[in-house]
Amino acid sequence: MDQNGKLDNWGGQTLYYNGSLVSMYYSEYNTSVFKCCNTVYSPPTRSYAFDTLFLNSANLPPGTPMFQDVVNPSYHQNFTPQ
Repeated sequence: MDQNGKLDNWGGQTLYYNGSLVSMYYSEYNTSVFKCCNTVYSPPTRSYAFDTLFLNSANLPPGTPMFQDVVNPSYHQNFTPQ
C-alpha cells in the first residue's frame, strides 16, 4: 500500500508486455466494496501485444502444454457470490 492508501498505484506509468498469458485455473473475485470512499487501484496505461513468434510451436517455452484436441462440453464457471 502506498502513502495515499492505494493497494496498487502505477502513478500514470505505462506497462509494456509482449508475450502470451494463459490462466488455467478458476479465479476468485470480489463482489463487494473493498474500501470505502478511496480509489484503491490506479492501473497503468496498458500497452499489451501478442508475440507472433509464439505462432510457431518451435518458439514456445520448454514445458508448454500441447493440446491436439480439447473437448469440454460441460465446462462453465459460476460467477454467483457464495
